[in-house]
Amino acid sequence: MIYTVTLNPTIDRTLVLDGNLILGDVNRGNLTKVAAGGKGINCAQAACGMGSEAVAYCFIGKDNIEEFEKSTVGLNCDIRAEYKKGLTRTCLKVYANNGLTTEFNEYGSRLSAEEMKPFIARLIMDIQKEGKPEFIVLSGSVPPGVESGIYAGMIALFKKLGIPTMLDCDGETLRRGIESSPYLVKPNLSEFEAYCGGALQSIPEIIKNAKEVAQKYDTRLLVTIGGDGMIYADKEVCYRVTVPEVNCSTTVGAGDTVFGVLAAALSKGLSMEKSLQLAGAAACAKVVGQPGAFPVQSDVLPYLPKVSVMKWEEPETELTEDVEKEEESDQTIDFEKTEEKSEQTEETNSGK
Repeated sequence: MIYTVTLNPTIDRTLVLDGNLILGDVNRGNLTKVAAGGKGINCAQAACGMGSEAVAYCFIGKDNIEEFEKSTVGLNCDIRAEYKKGLTRTCLKVYANNGLTTEFNEYGSRLSAEEMKPFIARLIMDIQKEGKPEFIVLSGSVPPGVESGIYAGMIALFKKLGIPTMLDCDGETLRRGIESSPYLVKPNLSEFEAYCGGALQSIPEIIKNAKEVAQKYDTRLLVTIGGDGMIYADKEVCYRVTVPEVNCSTTVGAGDTVFGVLAAALSKGLSMEKSLQLAGAAACAKVVGQPGAFPVQSDVLPYLPKVSVMKWEEPETELTEDVEKEEESDQTIDFEKTEEKSEQTEETNSGK
């Protein structure tokens, strides 16, 4: 089981234009989808698409409860919401014919400290009643009125309860969250560059900074770098994940898909290497899919053999193969397979 936390959820509207987006003019298209969103809700959907169980905790604005509840119809994850004053924000995602996606995101209505108390209390009550989840994913922007240390405080709280946390946010909220040493942190490249205080010009430079952060704060870093894949670093090892070139229809939600699928895979006992490979394949399936849709296992399987997870060796900075690609004949993703069982299977296959 995975819990996700979304403090600033959205009602996402997806508009596909007839042509290209023209500023200062009338743009016409079809509204193809209206669905509840926000990074934590997206992560939960991605995890459930892989056959895992996930619960998305979030807030609903009291002034448009019915609209938000309608937007949750058809989602594959459980939504558990508390109420706050004001509106749930609306975000518009505009897809143009030239492949460019433009997003218009509202800041969201204020969330007070008093409104946070029953939210945290419900989380703790559910943990006591249902048992500890394998991970709690803290993801997305914080609404006005919430101080930047909110995730750092939640990381410390859940650490006392023996529950590992995974963090995806930016700015000061990211900086303070890292200082609380969550299990794993997933910034994208621009967010990580902002954290580091400047542009990172090469893969070795990204790796160097990621390793320094992981070692200093006893955490794991996963930096997503778009079509160039991902960089993973912990205190002992670093991996570069490379993905195949695909015909991308949209990158919206790709990072959330990576995060949700990674949490799902780790929660089922897969090694970090195998989990990264699966997350990379899921990202490929997401970006070639329909806008607003999250991949399921059958969408991901074709990309598994094409994703490589390579150990970064120093000082030569050469890449060596660390994970064998999945056999193309595999028809299912076995989440029940632990790392030990996975290794035994590979040994059996190699002897055939």
